[in-house]
Amino acid sequence: MHGSQGYRRLEGLMGLAGAFLFFCGDMLFYGHWGSGASFREGMLTVLRHGSLTRLFVGGLLGPVAACFCIVGFWTCGRMWCPAPLSGADWCSSPSPL
Repeated sequence: MHGSQGYRRLEGLMGLAGAFLFFCGDMLFYGHWGSGASFREGMLTVLRHGSLTRLFVGGLLGPVAACFCIVGFWTCGRMWCPAPLSGADWCSSPSPL
């Protein structure tokens, strides 16, 4: 990896890893491998009868995944708008922010 291109790839992969960690955390926390029609009952069964360790690990993966996703979002933002924007530019942009 040379220069900024290598860092962008690494940051993009970190964003993808964050999304995957979110998925893993949700599956540990709510995980029910069944049909969507029976999801509510399956989720409640997991929450009632699942191990406490599984629920804690599923819940603790969220903040870690969020940090990785923020790196990915930041990278996408830098690639879409490489020059820093002034306050007036932010006000005139069509962004929902």
